[in-house]
This record gives sequence, C-alpha cells and structure tokens, in this order.
Amino acid sequence: MTRKLFGFVALIAVLVGGVFTVRALSAQAHGGVMGMMSMMKDCPMTGMMTQGPEAALRHKAELGLSAEQAESLETLQRDAPAHGAMMARMQEIHAKMNAATVGATFDEAAARAAFDEMNALHTEMGIALLRTRHAVRQVLTPAQQDKLAELGRGEMMGSMHGMMGMMKDCPMMKGGMMGGHHGMKQEG
Repeated sequence: MTRKLFGFVALIAVLVGGVFTVRALSAQAHGGVMGMMSMMKDCPMTGMMTQGPEAALRHKAELGLSAEQAESLETLQRDAPAHGAMMARMQEIHAKMNAATVGATFDEAAARAAFDEMNALHTEMGIALLRTRHAVRQVLTPAQQDKLAELGRGEMMGSMHGMMGMMKDCPMMKGGMMGGHHGMKQEG
C-alpha cells in the first residue's frame, strides 16, 4: 500500500470513527463487524475512499477511462485539499482526549472541548472529501460510476480489518466497543 493511500485510508478511518461512535452498539447487537460494514456502505466519508480520484485512477483499465478523464482525475487528485495537516490536527485532538481521561481525575471540560474541536474538524474534512467525490462523479459516465461503486464494495470488505486495526487507539473505540469483555469482535 503506498504511503499516500495509507494516509488516505487513515483519514477515512478517523472520519468514520464518528459514525462508529453513534452506531457501534447497534451494529454489535446486529452482526458485529459485518453489521457495521452494512451501515458504512452508505456513509459519504467511506464512499470517498472507494470512489475518489485515486480509486478511479487505480481502476483506470476496468473503468475504460479516456485520456481526458484520466487527466481530469489526476488534476482532482493533485488539487485535493492537503489532508496531512488535518490528520495531524486530529492526532492532536486524540492526544487531548487521552490526556483528559488517563489521569487520576476525569477532566470532563477538556474532553468536551476536544470533542467540539473534533466535530468541527470532521465537518471541514467531510465537506472537502464530499466536494472531491462529487467532482469525480462529474468526470465519470453513469456506467463508470456504477462500476467504480462495485469495485469499491470489494475493496471495502478487504480493508475493513485494516481500518479496525488503525482505530484501536481511538478513545471512542476503547473500552466498550473494541476492547474488554463486551467489545466489538471481528468476525472471520
């Protein structure tokens, strides 16, 4: 996996962490990881990973992209917002959350402030990703959009275990969702 693709997958993992937070208990009760995968399939943030410019270019041959389409997608990929800075900021927020909860006392005010920061950053990141995904759809024909979505579903199943591993250090995923006796268990 290239460094850029790994960074993009990590970005999506952080973004869908918010979705996991709200839906994880329901998914656990209705099929564990497979239940969560079912809920994630319609998540716009997850869709970017499988339908963004990098995904379309990765499947250039399968999609039958013209030279003009490939050039447009390369431009979209090159001009996409720098997600590295956003990811670095997200890591800082996670560190604040951990600091608020690992000491002898629980600093609820600091935890709430960190969540407020995270929510604002999730919105900024999400809008940037959705804008880019929309631009990709404008480049592809309807048949190519359908084919890319089909290819993406297969990739999503393969990458789910990797995403769960990357999220193991997320404060929202510790405790009841992925760890401990009642944590989310990955299915074979």
